[in-house]
Amino acid sequence: MSQRVVFLTGASGFVGAEFLHRVLLREPDTSVICLVRGTSAQEAQERVVCALDQCARRASAEVKQLHSERLLIVNGDITLPRFGLSPLVYSLLQRRTTHILHAAASTRFDLRLEDARAVNVGGTMEVLRFARGCENLDRFGYVSTAYVAGDREGIVREDELDMAQGFLNTYEQSKFEAETLVRETMAADLPRTVIFRPSIIVGDSRDGRTTSFNVLYCPMRIYGLGVIKTLPGKPWVRLDVVPINYVVDAIQQIFLDETAVGRTFHLVAGPERSMSLQALVDKFVQIYNNHFSSRGLVRRLAVPEIVGENEGRALLDQSIESMPTGQARNLFEMFRFFVPYTQKDKMFDDRSTRRILAERGIEPPPFANYMHRVLSYCFETRWGQKPQKRQSLEAEVWLEEELERIFSPLPI
Repeated sequence: MSQRVVFLTGASGFVGAEFLHRVLLREPDTSVICLVRGTSAQEAQERVVCALDQCARRASAEVKQLHSERLLIVNGDITLPRFGLSPLVYSLLQRRTTHILHAAASTRFDLRLEDARAVNVGGTMEVLRFARGCENLDRFGYVSTAYVAGDREGIVREDELDMAQGFLNTYEQSKFEAETLVRETMAADLPRTVIFRPSIIVGDSRDGRTTSFNVLYCPMRIYGLGVIKTLPGKPWVRLDVVPINYVVDAIQQIFLDETAVGRTFHLVAGPERSMSLQALVDKFVQIYNNHFSSRGLVRRLAVPEIVGENEGRALLDQSIESMPTGQARNLFEMFRFFVPYTQKDKMFDDRSTRRILAERGIEPPPFANYMHRVLSYCFETRWGQKPQKRQSLEAEVWLEEELERIFSPLPI
């Protein structure tokens, strides 16, 4: 048996799958137990292998070889007592586990609070209960979010949590409540705990690749269709964006560092490398027009006007109400949940994170430096709908098809 055995939740998700891939690739003495929900053991296994295949950018056969050597996939549900496992299996997993990384979560902004709590708070409670019974446990890692800061503005520090803030959605509130549980347990029973708080995560800074087209991707996709002319927000509000490769590299390094025990780390771009809303919108339009003009697209995208919150929300609500149910309305409903992030100017202090990563040469790149790769991947895959590239002469046809598919039968 390997010296280190990591019990991982969320292995089929964005962060969890990338973390799993790096451990299998870089830590030959580490085995991983993945708790994954599926309708069957086979489906749970297929979900992880598929996620690994996407992360690895390799042939499935090579991924499956890694899988068979050091990876155990267990079909279970974090919201159920004992994860829905038999007492014997549950106990065996506890005896084998030396490290836990809890990365599973619901990241939807539109859930009712009780539904968000069921996964993010209830699931965390079950993972903590499991951890207390692991007699060989050396480390407990929890993937929180920088947005437990809620509606705060100004500098947000890594050691702060409850500052009497409100919350912009049920995701933030449920993650705040879950981190509160983790901190209470850390003080009482699990002192060897490390908490990670990523900000807005996008695709890999090297090639833009992603398996998750959520959060920032929704407004960017809508802008790209050219169907909105105004954007609610404040031009100077900073958006903190980090690539998945930085987030997971940081987790892997900090997780095993002895000096990290008992501390919280912002995995963020930080105040100096965050991007203002106006700069992000300008950059998006520049990249969009350059990309498609080089592929024969005559139509050019105009920079949307950034307007006040009340005016912007009224225009957005009017657009949504005029739409029938369907993908277009769903996109705009998701966009509505993003609007509050263009109103609150907050900066995440990450000095502790940078100090611990400095000697390893790991630092977050500014979004402006790799935004073109992120967007190129979106354009080439039709925002995750089609993984193949298109020929340059198809650019105009692609945009027309995208508009028709999403907005039909709406008049454009």
